[in-house]
Amino acid sequence: MSLLFAVSITEPARIIVLGTAQDGGVPHIGCTQKICRTQHHPISSMAALTDELLLLFDATPDLREQHSELVKRYPEYQRKNLFDAVFLTHAHMGHYPGLLYFGKESISTQKVPVYCSSEMSSYLKNNAPWNLLVKNNNIELRAFESGKDITLGGVTVTPLAVPHRKEFTDTHGFLIRGRSKSLLFIPDIDSWQPIQ
Repeated sequence: MSLLFAVSITEPARIIVLGTAQDGGVPHIGCTQKICRTQHHPISSMAALTDELLLLFDATPDLREQHSELVKRYPEYQRKNLFDAVFLTHAHMGHYPGLLYFGKESISTQKVPVYCSSEMSSYLKNNAPWNLLVKNNNIELRAFESGKDITLGGVTVTPLAVPHRKEFTDTHGFLIRGRSKSLLFIPDIDSWQPIQ
């Protein structure tokens, strides 16, 4: 696996694309097509790097590999807690199971801020094994409001509600703004209307 590309959104902040594949990744389990025999694409995720902070957008099942590649390329961002904050879009399988690596069976982080919707926060608090991460203070849930800015380390993140299947929680994308450039991260969406 290799990191695909970096995008500067504000000097010296960068966006690092950690993966671009659908929730199951490539190769997809059970897939016998040529793409699954010849290619490797991690699940959609990205990181924002500023002078002070390392922010993660979606904690995928590929997180262990994605984090390893990230700190190999940017060793100055090695953190005891892995990330300074995590932003989650929703509760489908490709977007949050990487949080398990924050638990005591793995690195056992301490109070990593996890920004998510109220529905996602409630889902994590009320369902095992995610609720152990909260109970053990591995993560600290911070519910956001759609459309309300969150500013961290010179980067402004605006959650945007987007239409997508709602089996467990609502879904958000993130508008990420630096001083001179912006980037829209929406890994799942069913329709461009309405985006709130």
